[in-house]
Amino acid sequence: MSAANDTIRWGGFPPTYGSPMECLNDFLPGGTLAGLYFGYVKEWWPWRHESNVLLLHYTDAKKDLGAVISKLAKFLDVQLLPWQSARVRTRANIRQMKQIAHKFDYTQWAGDGSKIMCGKDGCPGIDGALIRTGKVGGGKAFFTPEMTALWDAAVEKEFGSDPELKRWAAKGGRFS
Repeated sequence: MSAANDTIRWGGFPPTYGSPMECLNDFLPGGTLAGLYFGYVKEWWPWRHESNVLLLHYTDAKKDLGAVISKLAKFLDVQLLPWQSARVRTRANIRQMKQIAHKFDYTQWAGDGSKIMCGKDGCPGIDGALIRTGKVGGGKAFFTPEMTALWDAAVEKEFGSDPELKRWAAKGGRFS
């Protein structure tokens, strides 16, 4: 089955991209997938203090995974014994995630019929793994200066009127 047939079968989703810039444009305001980041963050931000809402940020998990696990357990009203908390920390750390990285892989086809974002072994010569380094800020190597300028302008447009939202969306941490 060709990539074109897959696209028809799945109603055009996931979208295909001919370049990283095409992909970025889809996530920017006005793009088809803008809601996956900007829309999502903006929609949930006003509800952040509600008792049934918990905003988590990857940066916070990287800084202190144990604290995020405790926060999540408290939110869910789950009492974790020390050994259970340790087990969750082990299963959520980057070493464990890399051991089971294949469980997170999927294939996305580029407009030219090649695969992008296709898992560790899905594209010969391309590491398309979704579980990568486990570090914050890896996108900087992916973005060109032009892409960075577009992203920064979008962040300013979408979050700039609320400095706390803008800071939290970029870096995580506490919010009022």
